[in-house]
Amino acid sequence: MRFVVSLAWVLASIAFLSINIIPQESIMDKLGLVRPMISTRADVEKVFGLPHKGQNSARYFFDDRSIRILFSDGSCTEGWRAPKDVVVKAEVQFFKRLPLSSLKKSVTYTRFRFKRSYDVAGEKYYYDDATGREYGINDRQGVWLSLTYYPSKRFSKNRCDD
Repeated sequence: MRFVVSLAWVLASIAFLSINIIPQESIMDKLGLVRPMISTRADVEKVFGLPHKGQNSARYFFDDRSIRILFSDGSCTEGWRAPKDVVVKAEVQFFKRLPLSSLKKSVTYTRFRFKRSYDVAGEKYYYDDATGREYGINDRQGVWLSLTYYPSKRFSKNRCDD
């Protein structure tokens, strides 16, 4: 019995370490392989390894960011209808705030529709519905806060009421 517990601990430790030794510059490249309404839980685990699990979600923690992936429960999940364990949304929260200039170099986000956050001054969310990306920024502080991948416009037929 002791051997089984030790082996389980070793395997869990290896899985945990494999998650956290992905080079930081390739995390976003790997996240690009996770596609809402197409990728499954198994696909995500192939890319990132075993997660910290929640109900219908997986969390991965890195030095400078966390990633939360939400899976469908098989019914209407956050306004989207998809088979069970299919990715509905992937959210990246940056622990170390990135300068807004790093986002401006790659995306002209100001051309997208946006919503203001009424909780935090200067916080806005820009939505690119064609590609299914949401950019969270704070223009008063000049920082890029988050990036969320959600189903793109081509999946609009999969919308449902929560």
